[in-house]
Amino acid sequence: MSPVFKRVPATDGCFAISELLAQSKGPMGISDISGKLDLNKNTAFNIGPILVDLNVLENQHDKVPDSSIRELTKLRKGISEEISHRLESGIQQIRTTRTAERETVVEKRFYC
Repeated sequence: MSPVFKRVPATDGCFAISELLAQSKGPMGISDISGKLDLNKNTAFNIGPILVDLNVLENQHDKVPDSSIRELTKLRKGISEEISHRLESGIQQIRTTRTAERETVVEKRFYC
């Protein structure tokens, strides 16, 4: 049986976001929400503050102290530097291996 009413996409989005966040293990960002629910980012962005205003959701960002944000930024920077260092080491190792392989091929050509 088809409904006798017209569905309102924004209302469906509100309930979908509420259900998703209720099932999640922690806070989620707008990109995560819109991606998992196949919603437009702008829709998810606009629904969030409404749910906060209705006391359905809590804005966790307001509760994070500045010192924690600074620590997370330092951690992210440190991880980025470590990844960059490891990538550079890997690239250098590949270059060294390729050079050694080329030298071996050249030696075999001349000595065979």
